[in-house]
Amino acid sequence: MKKFFLIFALLIISHSIFFILVDRNRQSIKSVLVKTGLWNSNIYTFIQQKLTNKELKIEEKQNKFLKNLPENFSTNHFNEKHEIFDLENINGLYDKNINYGYITFFEKKNNFFYIITNNGYFLKLNNDFSLSNIIFLKDEIKYFYTDYAYGGIRGAKWIDQDVIAIYLTVKEAGIINLSLISVKIESNNKIKLIDKLKISELPNQDGTTSNLGGGIEFRNDFIYLTTGTSGKPNEYEISELAQDENSNLGKILKISVNEENKFVNMMQIAKGSRNSQGLQFVEDNLIAVEHGPQGGDEINVIETNNNKLINLGWPNFSYGLPYHDDVSYSKSDLKNTSKKELEKYYNDSINNYQSPVFYFTPSIAISHITTCPFLKTEFGQYKNCFIISSLKDKSFYIIKYSNNIKFKVESVERIYVGSRIRKIYSELNTIFLCLDNLKIIKIKYDVFK
Repeated sequence: MKKFFLIFALLIISHSIFFILVDRNRQSIKSVLVKTGLWNSNIYTFIQQKLTNKELKIEEKQNKFLKNLPENFSTNHFNEKHEIFDLENINGLYDKNINYGYITFFEKKNNFFYIITNNGYFLKLNNDFSLSNIIFLKDEIKYFYTDYAYGGIRGAKWIDQDVIAIYLTVKEAGIINLSLISVKIESNNKIKLIDKLKISELPNQDGTTSNLGGGIEFRNDFIYLTTGTSGKPNEYEISELAQDENSNLGKILKISVNEENKFVNMMQIAKGSRNSQGLQFVEDNLIAVEHGPQGGDEINVIETNNNKLINLGWPNFSYGLPYHDDVSYSKSDLKNTSKKELEKYYNDSINNYQSPVFYFTPSIAISHITTCPFLKTEFGQYKNCFIISSLKDKSFYIIKYSNNIKFKVESVERIYVGSRIRKIYSELNTIFLCLDNLKIIKIKYDVFK
């Protein structure tokens, strides 16, 4: 019996040491392997795929999904009917050897649904979500780069009838860059590169791209694009790039596009952005949704025609906290330390930081934004709205606002979903939720009045 307890104790101690030394430092270990040339993401991905029983994993995800699925997604005023589609089970698409990643673009155009996943797959679906076409962007885009840590395609937007702008990571001459490309979708399932714009090099060349934004919007021949800093939690030196106007990291960019769909000029319209993954014009207001650190997710209104650069504050201020710590982000005089001075409240007159119109504490992991689907209702509170989605909170929110003298959030209505929502899209009386498990929920509301 003593031998049993001794073995049991040794197992606990060894696992604890592994967790402390390896698991908690896996990013640092990966960085060292990259610098010494021992890390190869292709080999890692290959081994990961071979060691993973995808069918079993899908079955486990399905059981968990059904267990957490609520009975309905009704709002306070409107009942609904919903359908669930599974991207991995679409006829003609399923291949257990393919890792699609997660959905980074979803939009309806000319009665077709278009979906792009971060690992480089471009799907054209019919109205019933059957497969019409698929393009392997990962093979078509030169120097396309993805890694297990959220690389690849971060966002996309149609800018012409058959031309789409794509924000992605590429690897050229051994250097990982953030780039924006415009490509024409041709009838033979091929793409034609029109133009390419380098946004920035990754400050850490370890392939980790988990905080690089991806919100993208297009209006009046301008692309609006959000970039994050790529900094990992509490990585202050990289986070400071959000305040550096010589860097395009941690910014909201305005990029002009000419008649040939080529990029003409790029300028910064906002700095101090941590990781904004959603942009949407609501009336004439450009709304950006922003991941805070541990708390402090933000909804910001961005002025697009102002010559003055907006400062959103990161990392000099946030409503959240550093991860695994109790010291709030504040002044940046302490450059090379993991501690920041404690400041218990936000004074929006300091350094011209623009305060958000709304923020969430604790964090919901705000992920995306779309327009209001209830435009024809007679209920006034639902006419002026937009919809945001969340990862951590596994819900979407109907944000009701007024826009008389100043844009103001009046009310927030939460609809629980039970799964992480990556992207959200709306049309009249209907909302589409793109989940991290590659399922898409179509919710049709009965707007009776």
